[in-house]
Amino acid sequence: MYSKYMINTYSESSLHRTLKTIYAVKNNGVTEVTIKHKICDIFTESGDIIEIQTQHISALKAKLEALLNEYQITIIRPLVQEKYIETYDTAHKLIRRRKSPKKETLYSIYRELTGIHPFIGHHNLILEIPCITVCEIREEKNYPIQLKNKSRRFLHCWEKKDKKLEQIFSQTYLFHDKKDYLQILPDTLPEEFSTADFFQAGKNAGICLWLLQKAGLIHETKIEKRKKYYTRVK
Repeated sequence: MYSKYMINTYSESSLHRTLKTIYAVKNNGVTEVTIKHKICDIFTESGDIIEIQTQHISALKAKLEALLNEYQITIIRPLVQEKYIETYDTAHKLIRRRKSPKKETLYSIYRELTGIHPFIGHHNLILEIPCITVCEIREEKNYPIQLKNKSRRFLHCWEKKDKKLEQIFSQTYLFHDKKDYLQILPDTLPEEFSTADFFQAGKNAGICLWLLQKAGLIHETKIEKRKKYYTRVK
């Protein structure tokens, strides 16, 4: 059974709150600290900032612009490798639980980095990506529901209520130095590779190449038969 009071009272999800607590305790930090009119998730004992961002990393752009030159900022963006869905009725009784076939990859995270690409490689920016299992909480309705942002093309008779952390895996991706972002490139790529070579790796491959080129990590060498070719910057 989920807590209706918790969901309706706070705008942040249980996932966000749990991760914030874990990383605050781990780093002897305090939560919800205002610095230069920006509310930061965690301010650590060593004077650094930790931001928990469960999606949409680009939303941190204004905060990075205001604080990154003076503070080390670590962005914790969990990667959902397993997802379960629990559906409840309006009396908050569990109807069913199932495993979702959907999971995130590093390619989807790179898409979110496009909005903050000028900060990639900044000496004060760390991106930490722990791999996790989450549970999405839904409430079943007797009528079709449209989301507030009107984004549903097909209406469903359920409403998303919360997202909870179930497990943190041992695998964590860490990005600090600019060249850390090159780990998205498959080891099988030749020294000079085409867009077609890279597109076989993931559906957001085009975004990844754009990001790496903007960061100065790869450069375009030629265009041949409508294919762009790149090499890693030495």
